[in-house]
Amino acid sequence: MLGAPRRAPASTYAAFGATWVKFTDITWGQIVPRSGMNACGGYSWGKLDGWVQEWQAAGFEIQMVLRSRSDWATQPPIARYPLNNPGWLWPVS
Repeated sequence: MLGAPRRAPASTYAAFGATWVKFTDITWGQIVPRSGMNACGGYSWGKLDGWVQEWQAAGFEIQMVLRSRSDWATQPPIARYPLNNPGWLWPVS
């Protein structure tokens, strides 16, 4: 949902009886936007925190999927996930 198109407020969905929401398009690169950032203030939780607060205030249970994709962690950046990489198909013994 980070960078997602505009949507109705959580309270609108609650009025229709919805009780849970799933945030599915959150990537590590959005939480830590640049390399070299550290735990002492390098994380960017602002947008995500705002959404969580909004949906919790409307009474929703929240499920979140954090994807590992990060452009800065791959040089040069690639657009494939490990499951599309044959080297990730077999477990390590």
